[in-house]
Amino acid sequence: MGAELKDEAWVASLVARVGMAAREFLLQQELPIEGLGLRIQFAMGVESARVAWIELHVLLPAGFPESEREALLRVVEHCTVHQSTREAPEVRIELVSRGRAA
Repeated sequence: MGAELKDEAWVASLVARVGMAAREFLLQQELPIEGLGLRIQFAMGVESARVAWIELHVLLPAGFPESEREALLRVVEHCTVHQSTREAPEVRIELVSRGRAA
C-alpha cells in the first residue's frame, strides 16, 4: 500500500464517521436519508508528512429543513474523529517483540 493510499484511508475514517453522524441525525429527526452524501478534498503538507487541509461537504437530501441545518452541523462537527483532528491526542508507540512478556 503506497503512502498516498494510506493517507486517503486516514481521511476516509473522518468521512465515514461524519457520514454516520449525519445519517444518525436524520434518522433520529425522522427525516429522509435518501440523497445524503459526502464530497471531500484534501491536500498533503508540502514540507511535512501530514494532511495540510481537509474540506468536507455534507450533501443534504432534497427538502432538508433549513431549521435543522445548524443542529446537523453541530452534530457532525462533534464526532470523535473530527474532534481528534482539532485537538491532537497523545500518541505513544512501543515496539514489542513477539513471544516476550511486556
